[in-house]
Amino acid sequence: MAGRKVPSEEDKISGWRQDAFRIAGRTAGKALEVKAVFATWHDRIAPLFDTSRHAHIVEAVPGRVQVERRECFGNDSPVGKVLCLVEWGVGTLVCGAISRPVQAIAAAHGIQVFPFIAGGLRGVVQAWLDGRIQDARYAMPGHGQRGKLIASQTILALDLSRHCIETEIKCLNNRAVSDYFRAGKAKDKEAIEQVVALTQQALASLDFPRLRSTHAPLAGQTDARVELAKERGRLVIRIDGFAIASEGTSGAEP
Repeated sequence: MAGRKVPSEEDKISGWRQDAFRIAGRTAGKALEVKAVFATWHDRIAPLFDTSRHAHIVEAVPGRVQVERRECFGNDSPVGKVLCLVEWGVGTLVCGAISRPVQAIAAAHGIQVFPFIAGGLRGVVQAWLDGRIQDARYAMPGHGQRGKLIASQTILALDLSRHCIETEIKCLNNRAVSDYFRAGKAKDKEAIEQVVALTQQALASLDFPRLRSTHAPLAGQTDARVELAKERGRLVIRIDGFAIASEGTSGAEP
C-alpha cells in the first residue's frame, strides 16, 4: 500500500525490545506486590499487638493500594496472632507496642515488623505506602525515628505497698491498655499511649530479679516513693528521689 513504511529489521528489534520491557514490568509489578497487616482498634493503630483483636489487611504495589479488607484475629494468644499472619500470607506487620518474644517469632516466619507505631489508620497506611512509616510523627510517644528512643516526660508513680516492682508495672500496663480501649478523645489516647510505651519498654528491658535483690523497696511491702521515668531516652527508677537504675542494669546512675 502506497505511503506505508515497511518496518526495518532495526524497527522490529526495537518493537520486540519494548514488548519485552512491558512484560518484564508486569512481572516485576507482581513480584513487588506486598501484603501488610495493621493491628487496629477503632480506626487507629492498637497500642499493644499482643492484646489486639482486629487486623486491617492491605495488598499493594509501590505507592498504590490494590485490595483492603478487615479480619479478626482468631486466636487470643500473641503467638496465635502471629500464626494468623502466617496463614494470611502477610509479609509486613505494623503495630503499636509488641513484646520481644512475639516480635522474634514473627521475624522467624519472615514477617517484617514495624513496632511502636501510633496514629489514625488511614494516615499510617499512607505513610507505609510512601515509605515514611518510620518518621517520628508516627512513633508512639517515647519512640523516635527508626525505633530509637527520644526524650519523654512521662513519669509513673509506682505503688509498691502490696507487691513488687515487676507486678506493679504489669498492672499499670494492663490498666493503660484497658483505659485506651475505653478512651474517646484522641488527646486521651495519646496520653495513655505514653504509659503503654513506657511500661512495655520497662517489662522488656529491666532485670527485675537483680533489682529486687539489690534494692529492698523494689521487692514490695514498702512505703518508699518509687518512680519509673525516662531521661534522655533511658529508663530510670527512683527511690525517694535517688536514681538507682537504668534499663538492663541495677547499679546507681552516675
